[in-house]
Order: sequence, then structure tokens, then C-alpha cells
Amino acid sequence: MPFLSGVEPLSQFDCPRPVPILGGCCGDDGICAHDGPPDKQGIGAIECYDRAIKIDPNYANLWISKGLALYNLGKHEEAIECYDRAIKIDPNYAMAWINKGAAFRNLGKYNEEIECYDRAIKIDPNYFAAWYNKGNSLYNLGKYNDAIECYDRAIKIDPNYANLWISKGLALGNLGKYEEAISAHDKAIEVDPGNSEAYNAKAWLLANTKRNEESLSIINCCTY
Repeated sequence: MPFLSGVEPLSQFDCPRPVPILGGCCGDDGICAHDGPPDKQGIGAIECYDRAIKIDPNYANLWISKGLALYNLGKHEEAIECYDRAIKIDPNYAMAWINKGAAFRNLGKYNEEIECYDRAIKIDPNYFAAWYNKGNSLYNLGKYNDAIECYDRAIKIDPNYANLWISKGLALGNLGKYEEAISAHDKAIEVDPGNSEAYNAKAWLLANTKRNEESLSIINCCTY
């Protein structure tokens, strides 16, 4: 996420987005390439990673970090190649599988994406991002019940991530379970009172259940 701005009405077909995980590759000064200005996150960073890889091509985190730099540039196929190099070095590197899945999602290859998350879950059954991203991918395939099961697994791991509750609410809304969906968005608001997406989603659901005054009240509150 995010997929909303201001207080625009939320479409029930809006899709949650995956969360790629930052690699652990930082310079000697302790500053990661992805923490700096845009040029540090793009081509310049890739050149630095390439130089480092020539020195130590078997350091998996370098391939992860290069993959993320390519991901941020929208070069998802090249990013996947980097994640594959990291996986070849360490097949049990769950982060590499999760980031590879996120890249597949941006290529619209949801089945391949899910396979990556399943591999990460097999390695670490308590990996929050694997369950959350798998839920989002199942959501994108219209498998809302399966998505909710994944969101619930993620909630057991970390119930304090507002976008997770929003994603669950969207899936429930698509199943016509509006009251449960509203409760999920209420939980998102409880976790993050400043999250405009949660308010927008709740307002859309209230309007869809003919509770227009409550919906307008939320919209007016967000507007002012």
C-alpha cells in the first residue's frame, strides 16, 4: 500500500500491495543505500553493489540489496535474477524468497509469487511478511477466503500493522461481510488513528450498507 489519497471513495476492487523486505547490506558508515536520496537508491547503488559483488560474489545480502535497487527502478525481471543468485548461495534465505515473490507480483505472476511465499513460510512459519504478502496475492486472484486465512496468520504474529487489518477488511468487503469488514477497519484505526486509508475504507463500507450519515461524518472528519 498505499493506494488511496485524500478521502476519495474506496473501490472494493482496489488491491493490497506486497512488502519487499530491505536487505542487510550497508556501507562502512552504517548507511544503507536505500536510506539515502534517490540517486543512492538507483543506478549509483547498483554500481556499488556490482563492485562489491566482484570482491565477494558469494555474499547473499549483496544480491538481495542489488535486487532491491533494481526493484525500486521497476526492473523486476532483473531483480528476480539477483534474488535467484542469493537463493543459490543460501536456499533457506527466506528474505530472498519474499522479495522474489514481490517482484513476481509486479509482473502480474501471482501463482509464481505465491510459490515464493510458500517457500519462505516453509523456512520460517512465523515470517509475518510471507503470510501478509501471500494474503495479498490470493486477494488479487479473487480468493478472498484464502486471503483472510493468511491475514489471520499474520495477525497472530503482529496484530499492530494497520495495513494488514485494512487488507483483511477489503477481503471481507468483497465477500459481502460488511460488518466484519467495518470491524477490521476499526481495528486498523485503533492501531493507527491517522491512517486515512482505514477511514476511507470504512466510509465506503458504511455507504454501501446505506449508513450514509455515518459515512459522510467520517468523510467530513477526514476532510477537516
